[in-house]
Amino acid sequence: MAPKVGRATALLTLLLALVLAGAQRFDAASTLANLTQARLRLRSLAEGIETYQVTWGIYPYDGYNYAAGDGRYNYWYPPLELTTPLAFVDAASFQDPFRQSAPETLWQSRHIRYTSIESTWGTAWDALQTTAGSSVYLADARLEWGEYRLISAGPDALFGPTTPPANWPGISNYPACNLPYDPTNGLESTGDLLRSQLSPVGYLNLPQESASGGWEVYR
Repeated sequence: MAPKVGRATALLTLLLALVLAGAQRFDAASTLANLTQARLRLRSLAEGIETYQVTWGIYPYDGYNYAAGDGRYNYWYPPLELTTPLAFVDAASFQDPFRQSAPETLWQSRHIRYTSIESTWGTAWDALQTTAGSSVYLADARLEWGEYRLISAGPDALFGPTTPPANWPGISNYPACNLPYDPTNGLESTGDLLRSQLSPVGYLNLPQESASGGWEVYR
């Protein structure tokens, strides 16, 4: 009976290995699909934001200078003005495919992050401060991103990490920029997918397309 037991064990081991390999391939395919979807949504949002600016002469605020609890504005997220009363972008583009398992404890908790440079660090910033004037980071933020930035959490489903200037690929002295997602470190690497007014990949001094040309479609 021992040989039969051995063969059964070997067969079971093989089956488990095949199941594991299949699950890994499924996870990889799902991650790749979400990466493509996230990049396309970042581009769609950027196009909508630019059209909004052409229409109204100002970039939409991100809610930074509005009180917490306001049903229309939330910190560093796309505002409803992008969809109503004029539809500059489809509301589905707000959804970050890498944050859909996040608990819906806050309005927009599953959305792509949008930072309006003016409403976060510019003159509108005064409303939340005890001193007059723009933030000391306004010039650096505009140098880095222009008038806005967009962020998808990436495969790790987390915002950030943010790193010291010595470790992130920025050109300014802003102290806490997001580390960009780099698939060469592994498909499930940490880091965020970024886009800004100035760059389709978030930072001007990063390659604006991958070695395979994969980023070009998102420009």
